[in-house]
Amino acid sequence: MAIAIRGIRVEALEIKRSDTGDNTLEGRYSLISTADKVLATQSFNGYNDIKVSMSVETQKAFNDFIGGMKKDIQVVLGLTEE
Repeated sequence: MAIAIRGIRVEALEIKRSDTGDNTLEGRYSLISTADKVLATQSFNGYNDIKVSMSVETQKAFNDFIGGMKKDIQVVLGLTEE
């Protein structure tokens, strides 16, 4: 029986701030077989990893997410009037 890759599963995402002040996204994903077994795990966007560029839609969603989290944290800390 041949082993085939069915898809990927994102295992972890980490948002970091680059030296230039931009938000960057690093993470780890697994290749999943048709038998639902993890075949391999690899990181992306780290120093020695594959580089994954975000599409325009993903970049917008990412920026909206960061902005929303910032607002939520400010509310919890009492730094806004919401």
